[in-house]
Amino acid sequence: MQFAIIYGTRPEFLKLKLLIDKLQPIVIRINQHSSYTEDSDYYHHIINIPDNIDRLSAIGSAILSQLPQYIQSCTHVICQGDTASAFYSLLCAYQMHKKCIHIEAGMRTYDTNNPWPEEAYRQMISRITDIHFCPSIHEAHCLGTEYVHGKIYIVGNTILDLVKSYNIPIRQDNHVLITLHRRENWNNYKSLIERLNNLAIENPDYKLIFITHPNPTLKQIVDEYGNKLSISEPVDHIKLIKLLASCTCVITDSGGIQEEANFLGKYIYVLRECTERKIIKNCSINPSKISFNVPQYEPGYEYGNGDSVDKIINHLYTIS
Repeated sequence: MQFAIIYGTRPEFLKLKLLIDKLQPIVIRINQHSSYTEDSDYYHHIINIPDNIDRLSAIGSAILSQLPQYIQSCTHVICQGDTASAFYSLLCAYQMHKKCIHIEAGMRTYDTNNPWPEEAYRQMISRITDIHFCPSIHEAHCLGTEYVHGKIYIVGNTILDLVKSYNIPIRQDNHVLITLHRRENWNNYKSLIERLNNLAIENPDYKLIFITHPNPTLKQIVDEYGNKLSISEPVDHIKLIKLLASCTCVITDSGGIQEEANFLGKYIYVLRECTERKIIKNCSINPSKISFNVPQYEPGYEYGNGDSVDKIINHLYTIS
């Protein structure tokens, strides 16, 4: 067997990093996000995305035209998550009769507008996947009710392996961690930032740390309407986890941060209409009120306890 691992965004790389370390596959980076450098020693090939007003179509055409040369000799192609990079890479692999392997399979909101376009990508990926690695029994059940073909395994979420490897102590300081980047929130971004700014004014004893997204338009809105927020440029992953491990609570629209914060026992305010992380208990979806007076909870193991990579590798070497 010859494996290829393909990723297009920083979160995808982080969730695949330890698997790459242990599996030693061919690694291809899709340059869907170009600003991060944490993977500089990992990938063998890179696919650049041309400038195009229709960004998602540009990603798709670049992958479908350039990727075949890099996976010609592979038997199995592994992708993670729900991005355009994951969808088009597995579509390309499927069309080349490669075995398609999807990590973080089965997550669903069943609302193709929330998140858009990720929910539709997930559902389409599941129709062409041969091996589904699910974070929990909930996602496996979703795939079962959809009558997908292929083998289904419950392995947990690989990002927790990386968080666990940092061995960072957990405490509760008077700061709140905030991230916002989802496309479905872009039209309401100004009002969301104003709301968060008002929270900072109403809670002067807390430091609201807003980690900006690389998108310059979003960053400009934060700079203009979030003057009471403690604005931070994007940070490397270990620093992010240190901030998560020491915060009072989290305000986010990120799926990955929901998983990480839950694993660290933090209460989560999810600024989305709905979320595919339905089994996380200590969270509030689309909250009308946000309070920082929340306890430190026990670590949440809904998505495993940090041994997902070993489970995936064990399965990969026992299947054809």
